[in-house]
Order: sequence, then C-alpha cells, then structure tokens
Amino acid sequence: KVEKVEWQVGRTGKLTPLAHLAPVELAGVTVSRATLNNYGDILRKRVKQGSRVMIRRSNEVIPEILGAIDEGNGAEIEKPTKCPACGTPLIETGANIFCPNRECKPRVVATLDHFAGKNAMDIDGFSESTAALLIDKNFVKNFSDLYCLSAEQLETLDGFKEKKIKNLLSAIEKSKNPSFPAFIYALGIDGIGRVAAKDLAAAFGTFENLQKATEEELVELENIGGITANNVVSY
Repeated sequence: KVEKVEWQVGRTGKLTPLAHLAPVELAGVTVSRATLNNYGDILRKRVKQGSRVMIRRSNEVIPEILGAIDEGNGAEIEKPTKCPACGTPLIETGANIFCPNRECKPRVVATLDHFAGKNAMDIDGFSESTAALLIDKNFVKNFSDLYCLSAEQLETLDGFKEKKIKNLLSAIEKSKNPSFPAFIYALGIDGIGRVAAKDLAAAFGTFENLQKATEEELVELENIGGITANNVVSY
C-alpha cells in the first residue's frame, strides 16, 4: 500500500518520485520504498495515495512499482511546480521535471558525492552525509573547495575525530593525481559516463584540448551524440 510519494532531487536536478510503502516482505527482505520513473509513470500505472500496488525487485536495487491493482479512494499525486528542497520553480524537459538551481542542496550533495566516488576522484571515506555536513557549515560549495579544507574545519563536524580527519585529508591529497578519464567522469557532465569519459580522454589527450572542443568535433566520436556534445561544450 502506498502511504505517500515524495520527490527526490538528483545530481542533474531531475526529480524522481519515491513511494513510501506499508512494509511488506519480498524476496527475503522487508520493503518500505519503491521507485517510479516520472510523473507520466505515476499516471500510466494509476498510482494514488493509498493505492495497493504490485512491486518487484530487480538487480537487488530499490524495488520498482509495476502498477496499481487497487486505486483506492486516495488523493491524486500532484505534479510538483516548485523544488521540494529549495523552492525554485521547476522546468519540464520531455518526460522529466528538473530543478534548474545548481546551488540546490541535494544537487550539490549528489554532485560532490559523485566527484569523490571510487570511479571518479576516489576520495576514500567521503560520502553524501559528509558532503551535507560540509555544505551546512558553508565550508564547501564547489569541487575546488574540498582541496582547501583544514583539520580545524573538520573538527567542527559531528563524528569527526582525529583519525577520521587525518584519513579524509590524506585521501583528498591522494586524489590530486587522477587519471584523465576519471577526472572527466568526476565532473558529472550530463550524459558522460565512464565509457564516454574514456573516449573523450583518448580523443583530446589533455583537459586544455577538451575545453576547446567544438560540438562538430565531439559528435564525430562513437559514443557522443548531439545532445551530449552540447552538454560538454556548455559545461
């Protein structure tokens, strides 16, 4: 049974509906959350507040709602018009809804977490919760701010003792020499995954060359289409 639906803001600003369910046993675990793709998905699957729905687990990730089997008498789930995190008016692009505010806290948190990830800058010990603490203290707004952090600043964060501080600063220092593909991937350019990052690194060789790349040059690459090429140039 769907108890409520909340909208989560991701790294690119895209809002994704997350359904909170009355807990149910499924494949050996207790499930209390399930995903929907977008607002159109909610309408297609006839999901309302209080609906009884079919869910499935695939690839051991958050379960997915397949559809409502009993719509119930609950209220319709409304399409959001303002970002639930920062209040910025939302924009629609195709089937999806986006928050355009690059300083929206969930966006910045997710962006920093992606930047520090294992396949990116590989800053061991950095997490979304750490990013949120640093943003709340106004210590970090951009990637570059991570490289200016001091032990004195980290001492003010909840749960940060001497060993944890030393390990994080060491990991940040170690991350200053990434491979070029990892650095491109870490930037989080929309549409640039690990494969495309490798292609860009191989094609342009240096960051300076990549900065000068035109859309015409980019679309000549095998895994880069017109939209992604525009994203790279815009970034």
